[in-house]
Amino acid sequence: MNENTREHEITSLVQGDLDEPTARALRARLAADPALHAEFTALAAADRALLEALGTPARTGHRTTHWWRPALAAAAVVVVAALLATARADRAAAHNDVVGLRVAPVGDSKQPVFTDAAIEFVWENRIAATGCEVMIERLGADTTIAALAADRAKAAANPGKAAPVVVRATLHAPDGARIPARLADDATTIATTATRRVPLRAFVLDAESPPPYLGGAPGDREWREDFLWAIGNMPSDGPRRFLLDQVGEWTIELRVESVPPPVAGGWPTFAEPLVVATKVIATGLVSDWGPTHDGMRARLVLATGCSDLDHAPLAVQLQNVGDHPRTYNVVGITMAKVPQPFHWSLLVATGDGDPARMEPRKNLGVVMGHDNSMIRHAPGATRSLVACADYWRLDGKGLVELAGAASLAAEFHFEATLWDSNDRELWQGRLPTGALRLPPRTNR
Repeated sequence: MNENTREHEITSLVQGDLDEPTARALRARLAADPALHAEFTALAAADRALLEALGTPARTGHRTTHWWRPALAAAAVVVVAALLATARADRAAAHNDVVGLRVAPVGDSKQPVFTDAAIEFVWENRIAATGCEVMIERLGADTTIAALAADRAKAAANPGKAAPVVVRATLHAPDGARIPARLADDATTIATTATRRVPLRAFVLDAESPPPYLGGAPGDREWREDFLWAIGNMPSDGPRRFLLDQVGEWTIELRVESVPPPVAGGWPTFAEPLVVATKVIATGLVSDWGPTHDGMRARLVLATGCSDLDHAPLAVQLQNVGDHPRTYNVVGITMAKVPQPFHWSLLVATGDGDPARMEPRKNLGVVMGHDNSMIRHAPGATRSLVACADYWRLDGKGLVELAGAASLAAEFHFEATLWDSNDRELWQGRLPTGALRLPPRTNR
């Protein structure tokens, strides 16, 4: 749900303008979302104050039209908009007696999809006057809070002089999914205040999803031709890290939790998590999904907002719409008659002619690790195969140089050289994507 729709529904609920089924559904969402409930409470309080100021009775479930209602509604809209803007700004910062945190996107809140976006953390140690530091602990996949507390108590010469905390996250994706995650960056000590640039890939996802294939490296508003980067930073067989893989608005909600000591009073603590949030808008062009074949379908995504089209991330996204997991390869050199080294082709249309098939550049230093072989793709999940627009050529020219290039599409194609006919999970075939309308050549 976008912000305008959410604000309209909350305002309508406050003013008693929703039908009962819609109101009931919204109240259920309010009960499940503390931040949304806080917005509703603030607006309801403002609405009551406005009614009292105008000397009118409180709202009831019965609609009554008065001559002053349009004026009141106009005034309420102004108040509502101001309150919501303030509430959203306030969510970017919070503090308690132990620690404070403010977060914001590094640079512009709009970042090209698939690039190396980051968040700025501004920490405040609010117990510095007591000589106590705040420790931002690394939360591993198998690490419990109790184990962290025990390790901290044993490792520190004076454990009472450091208050450990951990950071968890909920990633609200553009498609409505809520993805649990945790900050797995290196431990940080906050003596007084500290500002940290935290890349989004420092968050490890606590949800099962197939890893992306990264044919290169995400950079600052660009995609870099560095095929070794993924092996060291985001290997397919390692923890699943956060990558901006959907175009649209992401809300990154962070919860700072206190680590309770093994013995009461061992170090300063706080009961309620500190909650802050910020937004990152991933920009790009997204094609329609192509036709489904054997439970799989594909679409094409091209990042926008990069310095130039040559350095824009370009991804084929594969979605399993079937009822069981599938396996396939996405890159490699094989005897099978499929595109190589990437198992997908780009098709560019120029003028009124038929789309022409582009070929990968001859000098690409593609590194093909074992970790990308036959990865299991669960039902309902989407996997991104990310490369760079500059990797492909038509008659020696890249997309930036192709005069008259109007649209771009892709086709994923995989066939195994040898296979077990009883392997129900093996997927083979072709998946064409929808076409993207390319920007004019002068804007590439």
